[in-house]
Amino acid sequence: MSSIQTIEFICYPFGMVMPGRNWNAASAGEYRFGFSGMENDDEVKGNDNSLDFGGRIYDPRLGRWMSIDLLSAKYPNLSPYGFCAQNPIIYIDKDGKDFDIYIDHNTKTIIIKASYLNFDNKPETQKVIDNITSFWNAQSGEFYYSVKTGPGTYEQYEIQFDLTQAQKGVESKSAVNLVKIVPDSWLDRFDTKEFDVGAYNARDDLTIGEKSKENSKVHSHESGHGLGMRHKPFEIYKYNLMAELVNELSTYIDESSIEDMLGTGGVGPENILKNQDKDPANLHGIARKIEVTGTGNSKFDEGQVVTSKVAQKRQEKMEKKKTN
Repeated sequence: MSSIQTIEFICYPFGMVMPGRNWNAASAGEYRFGFSGMENDDEVKGNDNSLDFGGRIYDPRLGRWMSIDLLSAKYPNLSPYGFCAQNPIIYIDKDGKDFDIYIDHNTKTIIIKASYLNFDNKPETQKVIDNITSFWNAQSGEFYYSVKTGPGTYEQYEIQFDLTQAQKGVESKSAVNLVKIVPDSWLDRFDTKEFDVGAYNARDDLTIGEKSKENSKVHSHESGHGLGMRHKPFEIYKYNLMAELVNELSTYIDESSIEDMLGTGGVGPENILKNQDKDPANLHGIARKIEVTGTGNSKFDEGQVVTSKVAQKRQEKMEKKKTN
């Protein structure tokens, strides 16, 4: 009969194990994981003093990363070496990314997945999450990623949204975004002479001011940033969900916003991996991972986002061409 292996430890907020407050069963000597469930790298700094988060190494004694945040341009107000925006009691810092992209070349679908956690357990916050998930999930099938494969021929991928609610204490299969409602005074520092900010989205963190808690358009706009959609210039995109500095938002979404979203995962014409001239400070959400099933056309990365009406017309032309 094998013995039960037990590891227990008590940490300070930034993850350093309290001296004399950890117990290791002799039979559990090969247990590799520590603070935040991440793997310990004990060879250089001793036990529990270096944690591998995948993207970089973390020292819980200092509360600092050993290299800069790869997304540091996204958060110019934060130190690129800081952990959890210097607030580990409130935030988690798994990878700093906001949503996932699943591409299936066999079924010709692209699925966007993200989850939202009711951080303050308020009924009003739950309503915000319901607004976000219902709005974006309703966009499934409204846009297609169209790849030209020859003269007048296309492969068309239906873009779907699968946004869900995350549960506290339950590991989510998709990237988690925190949602909370705060006093309006907390957002005053973002106000301008022309515009009174009622919400903002940064670092997997969607913050809604009291005055905007009933405004579903604001909820959709800010969560759009979390999905990688950038602000659109007011002069050109006045009647657009992602328009910049507009007090009365529209629910209209155009193809360029969807291309922004796919581009953060390295897909399509707005591919941020290839377009280094893109302004990273204007980038909000980042795709956490790209999961691909099957093999796509060699021109897949040259595709463009079109509306369902355009996709349908292209499909009808291809069908007509086949019958002639």
